[in-house]
Amino acid sequence: MFRTILTREPDGTLPAFTWPGGYPLYYLCADGGTLCPACANGENGSEASEAADAPADWRLVAQDVHWEGPPLSCDHCGAAVESAYGDPDARRGETDGTLDEAERRALHPEEYES
Repeated sequence: MFRTILTREPDGTLPAFTWPGGYPLYYLCADGGTLCPACANGENGSEASEAADAPADWRLVAQDVHWEGPPLSCDHCGAAVESAYGDPDARRGETDGTLDEAERRALHPEEYES
């Protein structure tokens, strides 16, 4: 569920992270596109706006935490919005037995100390 009331910092900018918690935020446009916080704030040549008459590809309609999964890519500048808890598919090798010994040693050095 998206947060449809956009919260702002005391200086008027849209935040990059939640408070409290520090979870990464992304912004949703009326056309379904996603923007990083910088572009949502009009940086990088972005025309993002909350104005009702803004074009759908720039009209900000929601913000949300990117909880889990691969990084989201900003539709304007291509910047990555990392998820709060990472990509479970990227961690799959640790649980499905596909890690080689060097990878296991790097993840769990305490098991190899003598």
